Amino acid sequence: GLAPFGERAQQAGWLHDVLEDSPVTADQLLAAGVPAEVVAAVRAVTKVAGEEYLERVRAVTADRLATLVKISDNAHNSHPDRLAALPAEQR
Repeated sequence: GLAPFGERAQQAGWLHDVLEDSPVTADQLLAAGVPAEVVAAVRAVTKVAGEEYLERVRAVTADRLATLVKISDNAHNSHPDRLAALPAEQR
C-alpha cells in the first residue's frame, strides 16, 4: 500500500482512476480542495486518448507520487487473488 509514503500518496492512490472512469475533471478536484500535487499525480497516471505510451511513461516517472501510485496499482492489479477472479480472457 501507499501508507508508508504519506497522506498525499494515499490520496493520489484513492483518486488514481477518477479522471479516467468518471466525469470528474482535474479542475473539479482542485476546486474541491484536493492538493495540486495530488491532482498532478492523478493526471500523470490517467490514460488520455491519443497519447503515446512513452509519453505516459515519461509523465509517470517525472512525478514521484505518480510513480508510487503506478507501482502500487500494478502490484494490486497483478495480485494472484485478483487475477484469479478475472475471466480467463482478461488474465
